[in-house]
Amino acid sequence: MQAGKEHRGQPGKNASVIEAMPRSRRRLLNASVVVGCIALFPQALVPTLMKASGDVAQVWFLPLYMPAPWQWPTIAFMFLLGGAAFTLAWRVYVTEDRARGRRRSTGA
Repeated sequence: MQAGKEHRGQPGKNASVIEAMPRSRRRLLNASVVVGCIALFPQALVPTLMKASGDVAQVWFLPLYMPAPWQWPTIAFMFLLGGAAFTLAWRVYVTEDRARGRRRSTGA
């Protein structure tokens, strides 16, 4: 475990944006993608399709374990959570890509 300021790595010129990111931003990006995938696909999309088809089985989908009046709001919340997580991941990536471009243009 290290203490102190996290230093940006010095990857080669051909390094990807993700490889050039500080470790904390990379962790945030990865966590956002994982949360987005879990919230959007198995917790929102699959229960929506199950409820729309009428073939509802409580497997491991959180919204289907909720009381009936709370199932659709929970599905909507999962769609919003997944979308927000993917938006956060996209913003982290774009911000780092722009910062990398500025560093390259200034020669830093």
